Amino acid sequence: MIRLFLIISITFSPLAKSKKSILSFGGNGNIGSEVLYQLISTKEYDDIYTVFRSGEWYFDNGERVAPKVTYLSCDRAKDPPCPENEDPCDINSLKLCPDLFKIMNKTEFDIVLDFSAYEPKWIRDVLGLLKLKEDGVYIYISTDSVYEVSKPKTSRRPSVETDAVRPDDFKIRDQLKNSDMYGHSKLAGEEVLKEQNSVNWVSLRLADVIGPRDTTRRLWLYILWIKFYSSIQEPIFIPPEVKGVDESVTYVKDVGRVVLSVIDKGPSVWNEAYNVALEGTFTLESIITKTAETLNVSSANLEFDRKESDRSFHLFPTVYGGSMSIQKAKTILNFEPTDIDEAFRDTIDWCLETFINDEIEREEMTTRLLTYVVPGRRADMGDPVVISYGDALLRHSDVQLLKPQKWLNDQIIGFYFEYLHQNHNYGSEKICFISPEVSQFLKMGGSEEIALFLEPRDLLNKEVIALAINNAQDPSSPGGSHWSFLIYSRQSSTYFHLDSLGKGNEEDARITAHQVHQFLKRKKMENINNFSSNSSTVTKFSFVNVPVPRQTNGYDCGIHVLCHAEHSLHHFIIYGSPDGLQPLEESIIKKKRKEILELVNNLSKTL
Repeated sequence: MIRLFLIISITFSPLAKSKKSILSFGGNGNIGSEVLYQLISTKEYDDIYTVFRSGEWYFDNGERVAPKVTYLSCDRAKDPPCPENEDPCDINSLKLCPDLFKIMNKTEFDIVLDFSAYEPKWIRDVLGLLKLKEDGVYIYISTDSVYEVSKPKTSRRPSVETDAVRPDDFKIRDQLKNSDMYGHSKLAGEEVLKEQNSVNWVSLRLADVIGPRDTTRRLWLYILWIKFYSSIQEPIFIPPEVKGVDESVTYVKDVGRVVLSVIDKGPSVWNEAYNVALEGTFTLESIITKTAETLNVSSANLEFDRKESDRSFHLFPTVYGGSMSIQKAKTILNFEPTDIDEAFRDTIDWCLETFINDEIEREEMTTRLLTYVVPGRRADMGDPVVISYGDALLRHSDVQLLKPQKWLNDQIIGFYFEYLHQNHNYGSEKICFISPEVSQFLKMGGSEEIALFLEPRDLLNKEVIALAINNAQDPSSPGGSHWSFLIYSRQSSTYFHLDSLGKGNEEDARITAHQVHQFLKRKKMENINNFSSNSSTVTKFSFVNVPVPRQTNGYDCGIHVLCHAEHSLHHFIIYGSPDGLQPLEESIIKKKRKEILELVNNLSKTL
């Protein structure tokens, strides 16, 4: 009898509660790592699988998160090839990831976390394979950008969750989509979850995120700008276009707490969207003022530049539709946002500590500060001009990136594009090199703004258009972690993507290619004889990933881009495709840094 009592007690004891399994798409960056860290800390989960492309853990997440999870490599942006005569064709990208496919095939998950879905197809791919327990939930990290593509509000009130409804007029829908592809894609992801009936879901809409380990480094730049203001003496930009523009701000640790609440409260709070942010409304100026206050710097000692200029930029806000109401999350999830002072203090303390103790991050942030805040004073601060060549200008800090194990920046890539254009027999009538800065803008800009950049380039009469692709998600923010090369051939009317990580930048390259394609199509309609008598050469979009040698480290992607540019462009001009193109030799890649460094030194002596 005693034995039976013990068995029953152990069986029904809270200590015997079965642990849960988690499948996380993303988790190596800012938001994902914090959510996983909080979930790991509960000790309620036996199996946590994280799925992302690169295998790279940012900052200290390799120690605080990676040992507690199982990493599965997968590129959700891949498009599986379709065998001939197969209809319908199975294009589920996750089936190309054998380890993930095996796990998904045999595991019933309790929780799915999706930090990385930028396209609705990516969610459909997951749902097509997912085995989610009946009492499980799919938690989708969305954004306040969904309100940018929704019906306009009739007042400046904060957005509530029910505002995320597309306009009835499809022309207006398309206009909003073209002006904010990111918001369109994230809302489309929410729509996929709402329209299916197979799994429970929750969508968490976040504003601009602050907190430790922020890979965008937006607030970090302002922190250093203010911290070193007395030395820099450069006014802080508040451009006219963001004057008085309200926004919400989300604290990353609050996201983890909300996820825990969603899981704990269960089905009664699921199948809903929730806004998650700090209490109150922010502007760029109030963010700067709060940062200064936290740093014990009087805002009265800061000078603001409120004029429009070529130099001015802003990193907040990234949306223009106003702030979000968090009342729903407070009422239903019992969400208590972190105190604003605490959120800013935690963020600033981490940024300053990391700046002091992490040499790599210190160099990165110093370079950003010099590049984007004080370009007119760089010579005074030990960063003189080394060479001015055509439209390119290199400073000492840029040239240092040609040393081993450095990641190339826009300036180095733009310089070498300029050199190839001037010194190789391409002919300006045959090829157009588009600088990295412009390529990044093409990816995220609207059609009218894109036309301003591309109209003067006479693209309809070029045989080849060459672009460097970066995976940064915000055109107003420096960043990104990978370069690849995109070529458009007029002869084959195809965009060819050469990526040293296979398809690492495919999504970014496709978006950029589509933007260029839309511009060319409009120009074709205006003057059909300028390009070809066959209208299909412009109207049909064709994109091909070209197999190329893979990089063997985490820093030579830019070198691969420059080698591909020099190695392959003549071939594409003549043949219009990679057919017959000889593989790029590893020896060429290995010696390219030294060659470019010698080139810069020689040119600096002769110009």
